[in-house]
Amino acid sequence: MRKLIVLVILFISISLFAKVSEEEMQKQFKKADSIMLQISEHTGRKPDLDVKKAFTSKKEVIDYVKAQLDQQYKGNEFLVEESILKIFGIYNWDENYKEKMLNLLEEQVGGYYDPEKKTMYLSDWLPDSVQETILAHELFHAVQDKNYDIFKYLRMDNKNSDAKVAVSSLLEGEATAIMMDYMLVMKMGKKEMEFDKIPNLEKLMEMQMKMQNSSMPTLASSPKMIQHSLIFPYIKGLSFVKYIKQKSGWKGLNDTYKRVPVSTEQILHPEKYLSGEKPIEVTLKESKKLFKDSEFLGETVLGESFFYTLFNTDDIDKTDKDDANGWGGDKVFVYRKGDKIFSLLAYESDSEELNNKTYDSLNMYLKSKNLKNCYTSLKNGKKSYFLMNFPEENCEKALKKLKL
Repeated sequence: MRKLIVLVILFISISLFAKVSEEEMQKQFKKADSIMLQISEHTGRKPDLDVKKAFTSKKEVIDYVKAQLDQQYKGNEFLVEESILKIFGIYNWDENYKEKMLNLLEEQVGGYYDPEKKTMYLSDWLPDSVQETILAHELFHAVQDKNYDIFKYLRMDNKNSDAKVAVSSLLEGEATAIMMDYMLVMKMGKKEMEFDKIPNLEKLMEMQMKMQNSSMPTLASSPKMIQHSLIFPYIKGLSFVKYIKQKSGWKGLNDTYKRVPVSTEQILHPEKYLSGEKPIEVTLKESKKLFKDSEFLGETVLGESFFYTLFNTDDIDKTDKDDANGWGGDKVFVYRKGDKIFSLLAYESDSEELNNKTYDSLNMYLKSKNLKNCYTSLKNGKKSYFLMNFPEENCEKALKKLKL
């Protein structure tokens, strides 16, 4: 889910309306051309006047979402993502994760831009007032694609989920900013309300997202971790874009696409992006053969956003989202032995002191989940290791045996 949301934009769920007429379609297409020119001029970028436009039904949108799932997840990648969420106690083992993901996305999706077909799709069940908002957001994705071929980063393999969320945050953060500028500045003429001049912008967006959630029963009933992960690229991406714009204007934002963020640490701490601080490459020797008689399923980087969101949404008073500060790098390795799936998380902080804080918080969180099977952890300076859901009782011995 952390990868798919880049291509499927979330909007308020609205009751079905009658399908639009041919006359209404042409009206919306003309409006799209006008919006394209305005947002391109506003940001000093080339417009994509060749972008195709079409209306789509809810069934076609659902088919698109399903196709994106199949396209973006190869081999065991979907199983790895599902297993990580269940190992961390976010979903129960008996829940159908794919079904829940599809239901969630089907409920939320509005219009979208398809970078493969270079086409802007408008939903034929939404009213004109909502279409305009969607157009401003989605057409800016076409502008991003035209100027920077930015969507190539989303076709990377899934061994680094964190890097994809970072790029997504840039894409969605600026598209959300442009949507706001279109409605308040270009349409209403309130120049003082440019997105980077709005105080408490992040809190304002969080409040708006919470209001939207109330109209989406599937989202509202989803784990808090999932809810916050879905909106991370929009909320934190917007804050990142605001920071860059205040520092160096539209030129600075243009330059950001020439050196895209490589981690959500850079999104959460834009000063680290500007200073060029890159994540630590966490590796384990012979990671595929660490556990005897076990099948290696895959690996990925979770990133600071994962732990930030985890600590921000748990029910433990002694943990806090700031406990993820100091994230330097991580990698989670997923294995299967018989019918049991388990994982080894390798985590590295920027300092031993910061690692102590994250280590304690993550231990508190994992122990509170009463995880199935065996769980243990160990700490060594700036590095920590967490063996989760191990199918044997001697997991502590097994972890120490690895000589990490």
